[in-house]
Amino acid sequence: MRWRVKRDPLGRTANVQMDTSTPLAVGSIVLGWLLNELSHRRRTSAARRETLGRALAELLEIHNYVRALDAMLTELQKRWPLTKEEQDSLLMILEHLLPGDATLPERYNRVVDAVAATDPFLAFRLRSKDRMVPFIAKLRTLQLPDGSAASVPIELRELLRKAGSDALEDNLREVAAGFGLQARWKLWRHLRRSPEIPEELQKWLDGTVSAPVSAGGAA
Repeated sequence: MRWRVKRDPLGRTANVQMDTSTPLAVGSIVLGWLLNELSHRRRTSAARRETLGRALAELLEIHNYVRALDAMLTELQKRWPLTKEEQDSLLMILEHLLPGDATLPERYNRVVDAVAATDPFLAFRLRSKDRMVPFIAKLRTLQLPDGSAASVPIELRELLRKAGSDALEDNLREVAAGFGLQARWKLWRHLRRSPEIPEELQKWLDGTVSAPVSAGGAA
């Protein structure tokens, strides 16, 4: 800010004026920079929200596949008394009958790569979650270097499966929190619901497989 002094021909002060051109110019520059930053942040936020939405959708598909297998196994256990070995074998059959979406791994990894552009730590935590079910299935057919079977204990596979499922739910909550409050509420309701098998399959099971009769209820 400068003061401009005008003098008459005799050197006497005639008028004093404040020069406001410099502050106005600086203010215009600062205002323009702030508006540009706000616009950039808004675009970045919208792009990040879109990426998180895609990541949430893919994670839900993985999680629902795991829950569908568990729901099928639970439903069949109601009809047959199964040992742990039989449950494990049945789960392997279900994984072959319900292989899941073959394009999911490619889609999921593209989304994780997009997340990494704005949040590399979140992307690191999301990485390889699509490989959980194939990894557990691989343990069943693991072989030693000499070609003999290396039986991984069923308890260990169950523990890894439970840990993987819990990690998936943690990832779902983290991504939903970044997407918005409404997504967090919908996810909370979704996770509270018990997994269900398709109605058509339920009717088929009801019509073809009878529940085991207890000893006390036998005629």
